[in-house]
Amino acid sequence: QLLTPTGLLGVLRNNASTLRELRLCTILGDQAGVLLLHALREAPLEALALERCSLGPNSARYLAAAVAGGPGASGNAAQRWRLRSLSVSLNPLRDDAVTLLEALQSGGRCLRELRLRGCELP
Repeated sequence: QLLTPTGLLGVLRNNASTLRELRLCTILGDQAGVLLLHALREAPLEALALERCSLGPNSARYLAAAVAGGPGASGNAAQRWRLRSLSVSLNPLRDDAVTLLEALQSGGRCLRELRLRGCELP
């Protein structure tokens, strides 16, 4: 299976220190989305696109904590991630998209591009 230690997550963990951009468009589900984001916490990400990944509330909260540097994301990803582009379009984030937006605003991020199309916003 793709999301095993020898699959995608293993590759991401092993290459996290040099990964600046990730674009993924595959069905992960909410829990696998959290595992993916956790694997990326050490990456110096500048662009992250997770479209149509079936990310849900847990993934949105983890992502919000990561960009804000909060306790929900171990290993302060906010200090490593210099996101200029973030796309989580076509994921059912619902109300938790607001939490993500608040984290982006309070974290002083200098995003150039933010895509939240089809996220079932309130």
